[in-house]
Amino acid sequence: MIAFVEHALMVLAGTFMAFIIIWLWFVLVGGRMLSRFALGEQQAIIKRMLIRLPIPIAETEMIQAVIMLRRAAHQDVKPWFPKRSIALATQQRLLLIEMRFSGRQIQSVWQLPCHQIVSVDLPKANRFAIARMPTRMTIIASGNQKLVFEASRSELSGFAEVLEQIRLHAITEGLRSGHIGPERIFPGAETPDAKPDHKRLMRAALLSVLYPGIGQLYNGALRRGVLFLILHTATLGMAWQLSMEWYLRYREVPFKLILFLIGGVLLIWLLAIFDAYTEEPQRSGA
Repeated sequence: MIAFVEHALMVLAGTFMAFIIIWLWFVLVGGRMLSRFALGEQQAIIKRMLIRLPIPIAETEMIQAVIMLRRAAHQDVKPWFPKRSIALATQQRLLLIEMRFSGRQIQSVWQLPCHQIVSVDLPKANRFAIARMPTRMTIIASGNQKLVFEASRSELSGFAEVLEQIRLHAITEGLRSGHIGPERIFPGAETPDAKPDHKRLMRAALLSVLYPGIGQLYNGALRRGVLFLILHTATLGMAWQLSMEWYLRYREVPFKLILFLIGGVLLIWLLAIFDAYTEEPQRSGA
């Protein structure tokens, strides 16, 4: 019993050290690298969606601000859109672009005339707030309808400032519209399929080569990424611990068990690479 407890403690210690090493890598190197990748990918998705936007935007209707949202919701549709959405503010209207396939396909487009925006509410940040942490901005429209956008505070603050200026200008111009509240102007049934972005998928696969799970986090699949990180770290820690015990002859360890764990490490590694490169399953339509 004592030997089993000692072995379990050694395995836990090895796993803890592996997590510490991963955390240090994220802090010193990986975090900045993933941040650059995510920012570049976000800009690429926005450009791609603007090119494929199925509704015309007149030259006189200049685009004032664009933001990538983590989540978006309003009262008349459903609690939350899929994670990837784009909010686009022009001089006349606010567009909400709902996407599928992590930014590879437009599902639907909603619009709200800017003169119908009653207020833009972004909670004030306290002194301990982190600029990149997600926060929510509430847009009150005519008819007591609400739009809720979730993104980083640094991005929402600039978007809210631009939207408030557009709202005041629209009220001054005295524009009118028959429809009140967000209006769906592009249903998902007519959206054409988009080709997968192989460069982005290759980057995700290369990140999973460095360590299983990082590619999934880059793709936005948080649960799968954390699952691969935990499975690979735990299996690798157990294989390393048993290999050291077998090599140093601390106690008798079945060599087949070591080979089994090593095979598990390689299998998880290959599955993570394959999963990061393949396309994500299609989300359900609205």
